[in-house]
Amino acid sequence: MTRSLIPQLSFALLAAWLASAGAFAAGSGPVQTDHLRSRLVAETSTAVPGSRLTLGLLLEHDPHWHTYWRNPGDSGLPTRLDLTLPPGVVAAPIAWPHPERFEISGIVNFGYSGRHLLPVIIAIPADYAALTLPVRVKARWLICEENCIPGKAEYALDLPVRRTAEPDRQWQGDFATARRDQPSESPAVLTIAEDGDAMLLTLSGLDAAAMPVAWQWFPETPELVANGAHPQWRRTADTWQARWSKSEYFTTLPAEVAMVAVEDEGVARRFVARLAAPAAHAAALPAPTTTPALTDKKPVTPRPSSVMLYALSGGLILVLMLFAWRRKR
Repeated sequence: MTRSLIPQLSFALLAAWLASAGAFAAGSGPVQTDHLRSRLVAETSTAVPGSRLTLGLLLEHDPHWHTYWRNPGDSGLPTRLDLTLPPGVVAAPIAWPHPERFEISGIVNFGYSGRHLLPVIIAIPADYAALTLPVRVKARWLICEENCIPGKAEYALDLPVRRTAEPDRQWQGDFATARRDQPSESPAVLTIAEDGDAMLLTLSGLDAAAMPVAWQWFPETPELVANGAHPQWRRTADTWQARWSKSEYFTTLPAEVAMVAVEDEGVARRFVARLAAPAAHAAALPAPTTTPALTDKKPVTPRPSSVMLYALSGGLILVLMLFAWRRKR
């Protein structure tokens, strides 16, 4: 090989290495754990100062296995992502796509199966001056079929910093699906109030053609309503109203309540509820004609005074029986 060809060959090898590094930068290597293949990916292969960049944890579940939504339902744990980013770069929480419903042996859970991407948006400051944007992520999840297995993995991305964003075609379909499944904030007004062992929901401001009775409802707020039950919607003059049995773990209405509804076409809406005065809200909806299921009722705990009375009565009866037995002898 002549000496004059060495610089040309070295430059060619360097250019090829940089090209391959740029192509790899938009996705970490896949990680295989129990019944799950995962990887960290980016919607673009470059990072641009002064812009937002969407990352995503891509999950590929084995058949019949699932991980969990932000509200896992009756059991389970939501997937957690801990990001380490350069100073000034800020990450938003997971932008959760709407979930699926899983029911196994009477236990109802909300989560994801098959191939799903959990997006996270990061904001890059305009004065970010480094040549690359390093992203490190630690993920934890619980994956279940009938049995559950905790899982975790670590991922790394180093995105080159450029003046313009370069979309990565390899993951465009996954990000498009996640964006399509993202619930949009509904302009309709959802009001919620307590009514005995149920929650009373009122929806106003819906389109005339909207049919919430046909939607699949997911409580974003945990331990609010019974996950195995469904809201029983009915139309009034200008609203929709429903009763939804309380969760057996319900204690009190939190300051913010949110619910997600999914139409048959997969369009998802998110409702942030307003808290209503129980008496005023209950007056709008007649009492149900059927008796609520026993499983929706909370167990009654005896008062301490009642427990003491029962104990004294039992002790007195025992003393009388012992006295009678001794007299017979």
